Amino acid sequence: FSSIQMAIANACPDDIILIREGTYPGPVTVDVAGLVLVGVGPTKTRIIGTSRPAVLVTADGVTLNSMEVRGGVVAQHVFDTEITLSSLSDAPTALTLEAAARSRLSALTIERSQIGILLTGSVESEIGPAVFVSETDQGVVLEGDSERNRIFRSRFADGVDGVTVEGSRDNTVHHNVFENLGGLAVLVR
Repeated sequence: FSSIQMAIANACPDDIILIREGTYPGPVTVDVAGLVLVGVGPTKTRIIGTSRPAVLVTADGVTLNSMEVRGGVVAQHVFDTEITLSSLSDAPTALTLEAAARSRLSALTIERSQIGILLTGSVESEIGPAVFVSETDQGVVLEGDSERNRIFRSRFADGVDGVTVEGSRDNTVHHNVFENLGGLAVLVR
């Protein structure tokens, strides 16, 4: 296919799309349930957003694996999204889970964004292990009744605040490393 979006448009639920080495323009909308997008690696497969977000996920069970996304990823009203072995950067918010449930985020590098990961109204998601957040004002923000999420075995460095919890409850933050922060490791408002 000539573009990632064209491959998605021709995909069936639960298909796997292998994305070759290269730089691809965004925005890309992933609207096929269970679709798996696999790049060659975050230094070799890149999606660069010309508008925000670079990748929009609107279907349940989507997996993004082994790619770099510049310009933000937003997952809206979805279940069981997985983002792993990837690099996210250069957006006001690198990754937004909006009214999402049971998402799994692991082995990520997130940098150069005002907010690294924003969960708003999201439940039962896992951030970790091996999420590295640097050069952000806020590493992870939980807001808008986000509940029963877990942030674990991750590293927050060279930013302002590590984890901010606002208007949310029953979330767990454990076994993380916080270093060189200008603010607080965990801020609860």
